[in-house]
Amino acid sequence: MKDSSIFACRMWLFVFILISCVLVEVKCANATDKTTLNAALLTGYNPNVLPGSDYSTQLLNINVSFMFSSLQSFVEVTGELSIVGYFEIFWKDERLAWDPATYNYVNGTHLKQKEIWTPPFMLVDSAEDVKIIGDEDMHLSVDYTGVVMWSPPARILSACDADVTYYPFDRQTCVMRYMPWGYTASEIQLNVIYSSFLMDIFSENPTWKLISTGFKSVQTPFLRFEMSVQFERRNAFFVVNLILPIIFMCLTNMFVFLIPADSGDRMGFSTTLLLTIAVFLSIVTAALPQSSTPSISLLCYLLIVHILLSMLVMICTIIGLRMFMKPPEEPVPKWLAKLTRFVHVITCKKHKVNPEKTEKKDEVEDMTENDDKKVDDYITWIVVSNAFDKICMGFFMMTAMSFNLTFLFVLSTSS
Repeated sequence: MKDSSIFACRMWLFVFILISCVLVEVKCANATDKTTLNAALLTGYNPNVLPGSDYSTQLLNINVSFMFSSLQSFVEVTGELSIVGYFEIFWKDERLAWDPATYNYVNGTHLKQKEIWTPPFMLVDSAEDVKIIGDEDMHLSVDYTGVVMWSPPARILSACDADVTYYPFDRQTCVMRYMPWGYTASEIQLNVIYSSFLMDIFSENPTWKLISTGFKSVQTPFLRFEMSVQFERRNAFFVVNLILPIIFMCLTNMFVFLIPADSGDRMGFSTTLLLTIAVFLSIVTAALPQSSTPSISLLCYLLIVHILLSMLVMICTIIGLRMFMKPPEEPVPKWLAKLTRFVHVITCKKHKVNPEKTEKKDEVEDMTENDDKKVDDYITWIVVSNAFDKICMGFFMMTAMSFNLTFLFVLSTSS
């Protein structure tokens, strides 16, 4: 009895395995089945005809998303943005639907782009030759319901006007518009699956920091979908290698008035710094677009102010040297002597006349603000030159600091 039950169990197990193998064999598709299926799908198929079972009541729904890979570059001078990624586009084409049971349960196949209808998306804002995305030999995935999945890779080179007002703290926003060329909103409905890019494979750019992305479809006034990218410059390199040297040079230029007038180095010092700032201006202008819209970089204005200050420093240096080199016997105008005495009062320092520069050596003594007559009598052009240097240094130092701090404040608040 026990042996017969064991035999019966084995027989049922054998029958189950046999039936399973038969079923698997029936459902197992091969290349021949797909070849037959593809030939049947493409027989009489016209890739130039828009899919749709009823044009009068239904629009062809095309769903689009974009997988963002990297922001390759942005060239401010030419206004060219380069990004890399791939689209994910799918729609339903009833002519490509089939019954899986007819083709040994083939649920999906692949066809080339040139063999079936695909939406002719073109970048309107292209910075190169305008062309349709994808490639005619690219494979598209088709399932038995007629849904076509198209994933064309793209290196998008788009034209984008650079706003360098706050360079190198600038933030750029670029918009890329794609149109299904030749079709209107009465034939196609564009649907954006996500309101931003997919960032699963995104890698950062060393020069630009991505802020946000946007993705939307527009039906009117002309059919399109728009991709927007907002990014800002990583400015640490430019602050250390551009802005700080400019500010330091400008402040250093003011110390020309501390160089002794009889050393002969004043003019060479101020001229060298003026030329250095001019070189920095040429470097900045070479890196920026040659246009005045939307506005010129504030850094250019700062450099112009520094060049103007350097020129004024040179002019004041020449005037100071002229005063210093005047003959000691030449009288100083009374108004200039009073102004010089006022500077001495402000600085609260004693000024001692050089005996070699005066005719009355036995009357030389310390001159203070409390003895105005002696100050007026013994003020020479050398004393006037020293007072002029103090006025110039204080004025130019305060002016340069005001412009630099204002510039840094505006840049910091802009971001």
